[in-house]
Amino acid sequence: METNSQYIEDPKHILLVEDSPTQALMMQILLEGAGYEVTTHERAVDALDAINERLPDLVIVDFILPGMRGDEFAQRMKNNNVTRQIPILMLIAQEGDAIQIKALDSGTDSFLSKNEDQDILLMRIERMLSRSDSDEDSPRVNGQVFKRGRIRALLRRKFFQEENHRILKELKEKELEAVRARAAQEAAEAKNRLLEELERSHAELKVAKEIAEAAMQAVLIKPIKLIDLQKAVEQHCALT
Repeated sequence: METNSQYIEDPKHILLVEDSPTQALMMQILLEGAGYEVTTHERAVDALDAINERLPDLVIVDFILPGMRGDEFAQRMKNNNVTRQIPILMLIAQEGDAIQIKALDSGTDSFLSKNEDQDILLMRIERMLSRSDSDEDSPRVNGQVFKRGRIRALLRRKFFQEENHRILKELKEKELEAVRARAAQEAAEAKNRLLEELERSHAELKVAKEIAEAAMQAVLIKPIKLIDLQKAVEQHCALT
């Protein structure tokens, strides 16, 4: 896939934080082939030190990292006035609402599955960078940066916050629906178990009733037989 980034004289600098050397190399080859300058780090702490020396145009960070995780790394960047405007793309290996919610809660501007198509990844990066005009591109008045660049940065951040809020809300609503569905299923299963128990109890009561009736019938029949036996004995005695 060709992007406009291939033809720029001053390539955008992307900082990649990935602990897998194989995946980091594959990502670096892909991004450099698209015209970006790429710096890689295996640990988040090392990446933070590198950012303090040179600010990247965009950061790509894996969620699962040794030591400091990707969400904590993103929180530190967003809590720093110097780095909070740098867009962050978080890569997640596990599909699940919980991981996505943690990624968004950290202040990450966007997230993407590590299994996503390469063209989608490049399009996402280009889109994020297109919204990331820095103050350096703003006109200067008497050596001071004109406020237009700051306004664009604030609008961009507001856009990402609203988009992340919407996605987070959808994920939480989806998770709530799943909880409600599980509760309804558990209630239905409990109801079925209760009905089965009632049916078993009813069957046991029916059997007990039949046994009681049979026993009562045997008790009523037994005296009659004794009386008949006594009459037969008396008749036998009279004949003799």
